[in-house]
Parts: sequence; C-alpha cells; structure tokens
Amino acid sequence: MKQTSFYRALVAFAALVLVVGLWFARPKTTIAPTHNNNTTTAGTNQAVTNVPANTNTHSVAAITFYTDDLPDAAQFFHFSATLPQTWTADYNADQQWIVFADPKPDPVYGAWAPQVLVQRYMGTAFAAVSGPATNLKVQSKSAKSYTLTTDAALAEVIPVWKNKTYQRVDVEVSSGTAKIYDSFLRGPNVSPTVFQSFLDSLNFTPTPKQS
Repeated sequence: MKQTSFYRALVAFAALVLVVGLWFARPKTTIAPTHNNNTTTAGTNQAVTNVPANTNTHSVAAITFYTDDLPDAAQFFHFSATLPQTWTADYNADQQWIVFADPKPDPVYGAWAPQVLVQRYMGTAFAAVSGPATNLKVQSKSAKSYTLTTDAALAEVIPVWKNKTYQRVDVEVSSGTAKIYDSFLRGPNVSPTVFQSFLDSLNFTPTPKQS
C-alpha cells in the first residue's frame, strides 16, 4: 500500500515538473514599438495615411525686375518688382505696355498668355472705370482695385483673355497738378496670391540697379 502511494506521489511530482517546464519553455511575446516608413496611424480604428519622409517645402525662385532693364519703357515707367523666375518682361511700344509673361504655353488656355500687364496714364483723378472699386494702399500709395470682364478692345489684343475676368489695380505713383497712375492688370490665369506678392514687392523709388 505504501509502495503504491509512493508511486502515485512520484507520478504526480513528475507531472508537475513537466507542466512547469512547458510553462517556462513557451514562446515569449513583447510589447514594443513597430516601425513602418510608409504609413502611420493616428489611433484605434483610424485610417492609415501615407506620409512621405523628410518632405521639404521650397519657395518659388524669384528675380528682381527694374524698368531700366527695358530702355524703351524706362522713359515712361519707374519701378522695380520681384517676379517668379520663369517670367519674362517685354515692352510693347504699340500699346505702351510692360508685359510680364511666362514664355511656355499656358496649361489652361493652350497658348502664350500674359501674366501681368502694366499701363500708365495721367490725369487729375483715377480713371473712370465701370464697376465697383475697392480702395487700398500699394506701398503706402493710394490705389483702387477693380474686377472686370475683358472687353472687345482688350480681347482683340489678348485673345486668350476673351470673356475672362481679370483684376485691375491703379496706383497713384505721382501727385501734383498732373497725377501719374500705373495700372496693373492681373491675368485670368494668375492666382491672387502671386499677384499680391507682386504688388507687395513693388518699389516706385528703386535703388539704381547694380551692373
């Protein structure tokens, strides 16, 4: 009887050793950060969003334009401005315009399209323009802004502007008995942000250009 009890106790001890051994021999798990360079999650049940690594934002390269760059225009206009590096500047003697343009075909209109036109006129007050005007300051000078639709005369010169809306800003650049006004026309394909940056960069008493 004692021998039987001894064997039973031995078997029970062996079973206990086996169970303990299996417990310590089980595969281990750990809670640690996971890394995925292509995705990130904001939390439980959140959609996975692709996030590019080391994304940098670069401003558009710019150049400074002086009216002295265009000798034919310099006798009428006197200012400097900062332009996107892709723009060119030309003087149209027939229209007496300075034309700022991007030489490559416009992606919307499929043809060359001026970005900004600059005209000049003289008078005792701002020109009479149909439509409401917004009073503003451009480099501390009095100015008026208009939103207009291209008329037939302008469309004949710039066909790609036909039936398009554009912005016109007239700036009083010289006061006195005969005031001088520079008129800046923003093309329909130029964003208000780009045009505002252009206006903000204007200097009507520029330091002479360094050769």
